[in-house]
Amino acid sequence: MVTLLKLWRGEIGAAIGSGLCFIGITILLAIYNGKPIFSWHGVTLNAVVSVLSTAGRSSLMLAVEEATSQWKWILFSQRPRALIDFDRMDEASRGPLGSIILLWRCRGVSFVRLGAALILLSLVMDPFAQQLIQLQQEFQFVTNGSDNTISRAKRYSRGNEIHVQLQDSVSADADFAMQSAILYGLSHAIDNVVQQLEFTCPSSNCTWDPFDSLAICSVCNNVTSQVERLQDSGGLVASLQKDNDAAIALPNMTAFRLPNGLIIDNLNNWNYTSRPKFGGIYMTTFGTPNPNETNTLQAFDSLIWSMSVFKVHPNESNASAVWPDFPLEATECGIHYCVNTYESSVQNAILHEKSTATSASRNPRSWEILASPYDTGNLTQDALTSIAFNNRTSSAIRSDFQFLVSSPDGGSKYNISQNAIDSISAYFEDVFAGKLVVGGNSTASISGRVNGYYIRTNQVQYEPSINQALWESRNLTALFESLAASMSNAIRSGADGGANILGKTGIVVTVYQVQWPWITLHAFTYLVGVAFLIFTISKSRKTVPVWKGSSLASLSFGARVGGVFGGLTHIREMEHRARSEKAKLLLQHDNIPLDDLLSVNRATATKAPPFSTSASASHETLERYEVVPLGIL
Repeated sequence: MVTLLKLWRGEIGAAIGSGLCFIGITILLAIYNGKPIFSWHGVTLNAVVSVLSTAGRSSLMLAVEEATSQWKWILFSQRPRALIDFDRMDEASRGPLGSIILLWRCRGVSFVRLGAALILLSLVMDPFAQQLIQLQQEFQFVTNGSDNTISRAKRYSRGNEIHVQLQDSVSADADFAMQSAILYGLSHAIDNVVQQLEFTCPSSNCTWDPFDSLAICSVCNNVTSQVERLQDSGGLVASLQKDNDAAIALPNMTAFRLPNGLIIDNLNNWNYTSRPKFGGIYMTTFGTPNPNETNTLQAFDSLIWSMSVFKVHPNESNASAVWPDFPLEATECGIHYCVNTYESSVQNAILHEKSTATSASRNPRSWEILASPYDTGNLTQDALTSIAFNNRTSSAIRSDFQFLVSSPDGGSKYNISQNAIDSISAYFEDVFAGKLVVGGNSTASISGRVNGYYIRTNQVQYEPSINQALWESRNLTALFESLAASMSNAIRSGADGGANILGKTGIVVTVYQVQWPWITLHAFTYLVGVAFLIFTISKSRKTVPVWKGSSLASLSFGARVGGVFGGLTHIREMEHRARSEKAKLLLQHDNIPLDDLLSVNRATATKAPPFSTSASASHETLERYEVVPLGIL
């Protein structure tokens, strides 16, 4: 076996070399797929792949061609075959034309035809290699110094407070950018709000790694299940409208109330589209910064403002419906300080952001009173921890309000100063709450409270002004999301200490795009070629001489078969003779002594030229010539 492998070491080495070239192509393509194009001293990736493809193909074909040539010895050792088959197999091992002839005309030699097919298949391997690498343009993001930034807040302190020492009181005014952001958020969709954030992106396409920032979050809950229906005669509409100074009680009214006291009532049988004698209430609101005065937001210890809202909608399915048979929307929305994780990117100069609230928690040691002009010993725990503005208790000097965000690296801290908290809270109390109207002033009414409304008498009336936005909004959840996002923009843009995040700039680059299906031909040809070589070696391992495509081996038997072509000088004549004459490679296991065969050959040489017997010759003559020791007959 060792000796046999030595005889095939050239072909085995060529097959291994071809495999290494194929592996090299695969590795190079995998490494540079999606990477920018390169040129090393004028050498491109396409050139390297082409060289490897050509080298691999040539090496593989060396092995396949030699194996194909070996099959003429294998097949002629098995049984007598027409001499023309010997020529065709030899020609097939030398190039495409011979392979085509072998596939077209040679029959009964199925396995050697595989070698011919592989030789033909190898012709298209190089064109397939050229299709492997395509070029395409795409964005790649690279770090570009400090030119690519987006706003982030670790601490916010904007806002102003004025302490009145003689009165132990304080007034507060929110930063004008924050005031503008609040109103902008109430009047624009969130897609527009996002674009107001400050960022720099030189190429109109940028990206940033996810980051945390101090922000404002919103929450809205449907509280319809908590609504209580009551019979009322309080005449709330008369108490709310500005063109009627007298509070009156009207019979036959139906009221709806939430647990926090928000109430709405109207005269029974009032039609939504009519103009009632005493007016109709379309919306009532109750706004508060105190979590304990909410229906569902008691757990929010960073609450800025909560709005409970009743909205009356027309009955779409029954145009003749009257009060109290109208759809009644009961919603509670709030905004609160939080820490968000942002995923930001700019595409075609448009900012896209996805925000997710973190598990930030209020530091219990923050928002502590550091100095106070009054005795704080009588304050309740709620008053000590509340971040709602009060013109007296807010005169106490406090430490920053702080969030803690836990993380494996020890966590982060996010701070809001007292100036910022008090001024924002004061602004909401001024803008989001009108005059408080409390029910229960007479025995004929039920208790409830309202500090905002939208009504119609002979004219439209509302208070406060922002209730226009609440009434016109078809989606309070989206409205408060826009409000929170706009306020977050103001906090991030007005943050202390330049906490901006550096990102990556997108640039257009030409990259390699590997078309992997085109490599299947290389893989298939290589695997089948190696299998063909292994099978050929196994068929030669016994007594078949490993002569492959050696011309010397053929010449060594030329004298013994030359008589078949005696007197013929043209190729076509020789091919015609070779189609009718058969030969067999004699092996040792044929058990014919070489001397006897030689003597038979000498004895019969004078009777008839070797292989000149026609097809009508006797069987005995043919049998005698078929054992002449020519190596092949």
